[in-house]
Amino acid sequence: MSELSVEEAVGSSMQVQTASQIHLLGEDQFSGDEYGYLDSPLWVGSDGAPRYSMERWFRLVFTMPFTDIRRVHLWLPQTMPPGWLLRLGTSLTYFTPTTASSTIAATPAPMTRTSEPNVALADNGVVERRTEWIVLQAVVDGDAPSGPPLGYGLDGQPNPLEYHVEWSEL
Repeated sequence: MSELSVEEAVGSSMQVQTASQIHLLGEDQFSGDEYGYLDSPLWVGSDGAPRYSMERWFRLVFTMPFTDIRRVHLWLPQTMPPGWLLRLGTSLTYFTPTTASSTIAATPAPMTRTSEPNVALADNGVVERRTEWIVLQAVVDGDAPSGPPLGYGLDGQPNPLEYHVEWSEL
C-alpha cells in the first residue's frame, strides 16, 4: 500500500511544504506553522458582512509501492458552527490564494464520503503521484454568533481540520 502525504502551497510563487495539519486562516501562510496559525484566525465580523478565510491549497501525494491509484474521495466531517460554511473545489492549475469569495472552492465540502470520486490525479508519476490541487475556504455569515474562530476550541487552543481520504490502488 502506498504512503500518503499532504503538500500545502502558499503565496504567488507557490511555495510548497509538507503539511501535517490544515488550518483555515485569515492570511496566506502555511497552516502547519506551529505559531503562525495562532496569529491569524478567521473571526466573525461585526458589520454584518460575510468573511472569507484565506483559501487553503493542498494536494495529496501517493508514494510507492503502487501500480495504480484510483477513485480518490475526500470529505471533511466537521461540525460547523452556526453561520459557518466550508467550501471545496479542485484545480489542475495553482493560483495565488485569496480571501475574496473563491471561484474554485465554490461548493459545500462533503461531510460524508461521496459516492463518486471528488479528487482527480494530476500526474501519472512512477515513484510519486499527486492529485490536482484541493482548495478549501470557510465562509462566515456576518450574522454568525460570536465564539471561537473555526479551528479553535472553547479553550482557545487550535484544533486542525479533520479530513478523510479514501482511494483504491492496485
